[in-house]
Amino acid sequence: MASLRSLIIFVAIFALILGVTHFYLYARIAYYLQPDPSQSAALAWGFVGVTLLVVVALPLSHLLPRRPASLISWMTYPWMGLSLLLLTGFLAADLMWLTLNIVGAVTGSAPSSGLQNDFGLAALSLVGALSLYALWNGMRPAYVRSFDVTLKKLPPSLDGLRLVQITDLHVGPMLGGAWLRRVVDQVNALEADIIAVTGDLVDGAVSELSAHVAPLGDLKATHGAYFVTGNHEYYSGVDAWCDHIQSLDVRVLRNKRVTLSVDGHALDIAGVDDWSSAHFPGKGHDLGAALEGRDNEKPLILLAHQPLAMHEAMEKGVDLQLSGHTHGGQIWPFSYLVRLQQPVVEGFFTYLDGDFQLYVSPGTGYWGPPMRLGTRAEITHITLRAAT
Repeated sequence: MASLRSLIIFVAIFALILGVTHFYLYARIAYYLQPDPSQSAALAWGFVGVTLLVVVALPLSHLLPRRPASLISWMTYPWMGLSLLLLTGFLAADLMWLTLNIVGAVTGSAPSSGLQNDFGLAALSLVGALSLYALWNGMRPAYVRSFDVTLKKLPPSLDGLRLVQITDLHVGPMLGGAWLRRVVDQVNALEADIIAVTGDLVDGAVSELSAHVAPLGDLKATHGAYFVTGNHEYYSGVDAWCDHIQSLDVRVLRNKRVTLSVDGHALDIAGVDDWSSAHFPGKGHDLGAALEGRDNEKPLILLAHQPLAMHEAMEKGVDLQLSGHTHGGQIWPFSYLVRLQQPVVEGFFTYLDGDFQLYVSPGTGYWGPPMRLGTRAEITHITLRAAT
């Protein structure tokens, strides 16, 4: 009963925010374009329609079979990305107009009233161009980002070990098996020693998406492929998905650790459940269990979906953490909101004089709007280097 009440409250708040936002967008567009009364009414009803569609799209995309869920998603999510950019553009135009009026009040030279309309039309044109670019950028294939990472504890015999990370693939209503097949082919072309899939693989149930996830079973790496859960696995039936992924010959690390032996030397790889898993029934995030009994002299790589795991990882002697979750913000300026919830958004970071290092991938797929602005989908190719 409490969970149902929380859901109702969330939907109500979400609908209220959407309503206020869409009313503002309608008011700005109507002011800048000056439509006649019939066009203005049609515009208003259009905004009412998309507001209602967005409210119901999220639950329906999980409840309906994949085909109708895909149709609803393609009708809804591109608009969500466009509306975010419209909101940003119109707020910037209004802020510029307000600033000019404040300066005019101080100096006694009020700006021309037509200038406000010019700002709005310029914002509308810029948002249109940025939206087209963001759609193209979001839907083009992921690129391969390659770089070296030096681990102080890595023995010279393991120097040159190749690790490939993919994350946040979000196979579901909008991204399917054909897309994942191309990603797997790109990964296999890199001839990795280790493959890490760091969560948010799916958006939907095993019964709907098992065929679309099947290409994951074709991943090839010398020392295997490893998977850790993200928050979206918990939304989609985490235990069923972990069993299914394990059946694809991808090892699932739920608060577990494996030791890889290469030429008589060892490297530990640990994986933890998503940081938010404590809010769901199940195992929950437990780094202590994953590291219990480990030899601290061995280099340790931690797979953790959310960068938030970094603070505990630093305390427990992790050498390198690989994460995703943030999508690099996916659509600017949403990245600034991500910074309020995560310690870092994207990129490579070194702490404790190099004893702890963190890489946060912007993700290989996308969630929601098929758009990216200010970041790009990637497959991460890391070559491990010994300190000497």
